[in-house]
Amino acid sequence: HEAYELAVDALETTEKWFAEHGKSLPAPAVEETEFSGRVTLRVAKSLHRILAEAATLEGVSLNQHIVNALSFGAGVLQGKKSTKATGGVRNSV
Repeated sequence: HEAYELAVDALETTEKWFAEHGKSLPAPAVEETEFSGRVTLRVAKSLHRILAEAATLEGVSLNQHIVNALSFGAGVLQGKKSTKATGGVRNSV
């Protein structure tokens, strides 16, 4: 029960901060059920080799290495988008 109250308080505090600074809360993320989680790519043989070698060096599968790289890139983009949406203030919620 206490965890729920803390979560609600955090959301209300964040909403209040956004309102005080003339900002609106970001739109909710799209539900994951709309995406299968599968993507088929065609890449140059040289890129395939580079990625496979990097995955081997990291001790992970090629798939996991690509997921890690894409996740990192997506996080960077999301951070830039979040910073821009909050007027240069990082959204830590």
